[in-house]
Amino acid sequence: MAEPTANPSPASAARPRRPALRHPVIAGVIAVVAGMLVIMLVEWVGHRLLGAPSADAVTSSGMFAAVLVAWLAGSAAAGAAGAGWAGGGSWLAGAVAGAVLLAGAVATMAMFPHPGWVMVVAVLGMPALAVSAARRVARTTRPA
Repeated sequence: MAEPTANPSPASAARPRRPALRHPVIAGVIAVVAGMLVIMLVEWVGHRLLGAPSADAVTSSGMFAAVLVAWLAGSAAAGAAGAGWAGGGSWLAGAVAGAVLLAGAVATMAMFPHPGWVMVVAVLGMPALAVSAARRVARTTRPA
């Protein structure tokens, strides 16, 4: 009796499997961590330059601007890291990571009072920068 041969379907033969570490979920987790690290670094620099806010001191617009720059830079970094890690032209992991960071920013804005301009720019800018960076990196990244 003849051994049955495995005939791969044309769809599976045309598309090679992605390495496990390049999975979009793993890319999203790495992107969130990268974005958080950028936010922490930029906020640390802002605190070194402007001083850390205290309970009895009035928080200046410069301090809020430093936090906003940190959030925007972190979102862009998360978008780029997610798309770069996922490879293959996928920008979804970076966009989702930017949304996770936006959720953290909204939670922070709910806990501590922020000026309206910070809230508007964060809510509009963070997703836009994450998606923009992710799409730019996805266009230049070859499949894994």
